[in-house]
Amino acid sequence: MYLGIDIGGMSVKCGVVDDNGKILAKKSIITTLGDYHKTIAEIADLCRDTAKEANVNFDDIKAIGTGVPGTVHQGYVSFAANLNWYGVPYTKELESLLDKPCFAGNDANCALLGEWIFGAAKGCNDCIAITIGTGIGTAFITDGKLLLGNRSAGTEGGHIRIKERGKKCGCGRYDCWELYASTSSLLERTKALAAAEPDGLTAKIVKEDGLSGFCIFNAEKQGDKSATKVLDEYIDDIVDGLVNYVNIFRPEKIIVGGGISAQQRIIAPLEEKINAEAYGGKNNPHVSVTTPVFFNDAGIIGAACLAIQNNG
Repeated sequence: MYLGIDIGGMSVKCGVVDDNGKILAKKSIITTLGDYHKTIAEIADLCRDTAKEANVNFDDIKAIGTGVPGTVHQGYVSFAANLNWYGVPYTKELESLLDKPCFAGNDANCALLGEWIFGAAKGCNDCIAITIGTGIGTAFITDGKLLLGNRSAGTEGGHIRIKERGKKCGCGRYDCWELYASTSSLLERTKALAAAEPDGLTAKIVKEDGLSGFCIFNAEKQGDKSATKVLDEYIDDIVDGLVNYVNIFRPEKIIVGGGISAQQRIIAPLEEKINAEAYGGKNNPHVSVTTPVFFNDAGIIGAACLAIQNNG
């Protein structure tokens, strides 16, 4: 048995995973931002609680893998902007608390690893995965190898520049892709629409249900044309970034994950738009777009795969 941990900007999820990539039990906690010592201690408690939930003796856990939203090399988190982690000896500290082999990698890389071994990317030689959440994570398999870059600091695809609006990103640059294509961006757009049209459907739904990622979709379904315009612009911003990567890597497949991947309104147009805009158009190999087999569990399973691979 292995534990897979998926750290996000809002929650930390943990699952007990067997050798076949099956989750036996999972639990989650709210992410504590600030003192990383406290956060790691809470993650250690979550690991023990998740093993109990699965009725697994903690001694039977072979190793623990973690996906972190940032740059991770040999268990050391050098940069994770959305967690405010800079220079965190993550695996060393977690190992001291749990007395188990611990491994960590970038969360998007882990998610793609899980899909590559057990899911939607199985059998692919060239594949891109993006995770749309608080930010945007990207991962790339090319010629059958997971790309990491120097000291595992590469493939941070959420931080290419796609606009010239002067909007500052948490990474320090301006106009990064994730500022426009993340779910955080969609929430900002929903809030802005509600403020701009206080008597509109979107504003009514936000007032009644509270601001959430579902508001803009519900408003469109009820006939809000402004909501349709917001969603169309949001999809175009997702496409802008993906086409850049298609032109560089020309993958067989793009896997779009994160909570937003459950919305066909977002996913359905991507394949046609990307292939229409990518270099060479129909003269170059077609790129398919799909969602993960494991959806929100991809991070947990991928992190466990990291432990399985490294614990050998």
